[in-house]
Amino acid sequence: MAQQTRARKRSRSHFWDNVIRTDDIFSCWIWTGPVTRDGYGMFWWRHPVIGDRHREGAHRIAYYQTHGWLPACVMHTCDEPSCVRPDHLRAGTHAENMRDAMLKGRMSTGPRPRFTREQVAEIRRRAVSGTPDRQLADEYGVHFTTIAHLVLGTTYKDYPGPLRGLRLKLRGPRQNRASLSGSRQVTDSALAAAA
Repeated sequence: MAQQTRARKRSRSHFWDNVIRTDDIFSCWIWTGPVTRDGYGMFWWRHPVIGDRHREGAHRIAYYQTHGWLPACVMHTCDEPSCVRPDHLRAGTHAENMRDAMLKGRMSTGPRPRFTREQVAEIRRRAVSGTPDRQLADEYGVHFTTIAHLVLGTTYKDYPGPLRGLRLKLRGPRQNRASLSGSRQVTDSALAAAA
């Protein structure tokens, strides 16, 4: 039991060693340890209740060490992802966090790309004829995954045009696994219908 207490104190001390603190009451305390691509601090810790060791957001650990509990969502009032200052953090719900991000312009709120029936048919026809998704995406000003979903039929299901087919590949004992056709082969009747 004494070893666990010492380990917790050592972990707590190690955590705050990675923070630049200021005396100014409005300034953020910046996490200097590892960060995610989005700028959120990360810290390895052992969860006090569950006991498993995993990476957790530094702002979430700062909240836990200050308040003694860990809510489902810890929100920044300062909008600085690397801030771990306890009075800049508050508990919230996922819905509150999404609403806050949208209101502060940190989330895309614009309409998703909309294609006409003619554009969908043209994109599908060109894709199954061999035009790369990235080239079509550049031409239409969308992400290439938008084109890929459109051509596979996972979006715009009721729109016309040939779909990129699936073909079966033989893979050892399991001989009926479907996978995407790299050659984008479709039937002649599908191409004729799109023309």
